Amino acid sequence: MKMGGKNVEFDIKSNQSTDALSKILTRRRAEILQLIASGKFSLGEIESQLKINRSFLTDAIGILQTLGIIEIEKIGRKKYPILIAQKIIIRLRE
Repeated sequence: MKMGGKNVEFDIKSNQSTDALSKILTRRRAEILQLIASGKFSLGEIESQLKINRSFLTDAIGILQTLGIIEIEKIGRKKYPILIAQKIIIRLRE
């Protein structure tokens, strides 16, 4: 199991970074990220604990994975999101 070690950086001057930040900085996605950071939970366990539907969870996991914040570990038939980013850094200026 990999635990966080890298930093994910966003430059607030970049439209691409601003778009990415707006996708992850929602209340529900922050709750998903907090649960992932607190321990090892399968996608099904996250879905039931947070009472969210699978399509929203799949979308949120895809965004976090694309941004390099998490990876998915498959054990048997279950998938576990694993936090790989230790910090999310937002650059406001040089």
